[in-house]
Amino acid sequence: MVEIYGLYDPNNNELRYIGKANNSAKRLKSHIWDSARGKTPVCRWVNSLTNQGLVPVLRVLETVSAEQWKEAEIRLIA
Repeated sequence: MVEIYGLYDPNNNELRYIGKANNSAKRLKSHIWDSARGKTPVCRWVNSLTNQGLVPVLRVLETVSAEQWKEAEIRLIA
């Protein structure tokens, strides 16, 4: 099973990112680790939070089969 998750801003509860993971808790740790050296918009955003002593709030939006994750992710982003 694959988790489609959202990362929410802890300051205002705004949804900022949707992604997929086999283990969303592990993926959140990866987002935080990557943010220190990454240049993508999500890395810059997560890095700005960690500099404030905050982390994104992760919510699993849907759990789907490995065959269905692409469609689910596209639908949730839309």
